[in-house]
Amino acid sequence: MKLFKLSLSWTFFLPWLQVPGGDGFLIRNARLQKCIHASSHEIGRVGLADCKPQSAQYHWTWDAATRAIVHWKTGLCLTVPKAQEFAPAQLESCGGDRARQAWVCSRKGHLTLQGLGLHLSTKQEGHKAFLAREKDKFSRWKTETEEIVCAADLAAAPVLSIPVEEFVDPQVWVPEDKTTALSEISTSFIDTRPTSPAIVDEPNITSNLPKNEDVILEADDGTNWKTVILVLSPLAFILGVTILILNIRYNR
Repeated sequence: MKLFKLSLSWTFFLPWLQVPGGDGFLIRNARLQKCIHASSHEIGRVGLADCKPQSAQYHWTWDAATRAIVHWKTGLCLTVPKAQEFAPAQLESCGGDRARQAWVCSRKGHLTLQGLGLHLSTKQEGHKAFLAREKDKFSRWKTETEEIVCAADLAAAPVLSIPVEEFVDPQVWVPEDKTTALSEISTSFIDTRPTSPAIVDEPNITSNLPKNEDVILEADDGTNWKTVILVLSPLAFILGVTILILNIRYNR
């Protein structure tokens, strides 16, 4: 009987012993190492301060369906009053103006309003987060486990393995051991994990440049050959005239 009463008392007190915000994550600025939190004094106000993992005011969740960042305790969404530069971050009811509540992440940690090119940022010794048009060292945000805020999209993305037969060109010589290996393994599996639209890659500037090194080399070779011909032609002409004059004098 005593054991039963003790178990009932533990069951009653267990919810009060749970860590606040245990189901959420922190949003930490990678440069300042400070976290975004909801004000406990003014509803809707958002600030930036030293991270406090035990405080529910600092915990957030990611809604993959609406691409919203939801405050774990209040259920309000991270938004801005206007979609313009220097607009401060704040909390509003979810489902309002989606254009001010839908965020996309880059793999480097940038948080951007979807389709607007405005990035969540801060400044040195700053105490609030705001929108900026340019990405800098203060506009990268990660969770306490160094993951991006939209990492839930990657976890939810399915993995499809599609068998693809390996093609071997009969005109290309293949070593005997390679042929044996290919005959034993006729199919391979390709990971076709779809990239979530809420996670964007940073543009690679050099990947779009044309690979024209061979064209440049061929052009250089042609130019050099023409230059050699132009230089040697006058010399050959002078040498021929000289031989002709010497031949005439010798015959006399």
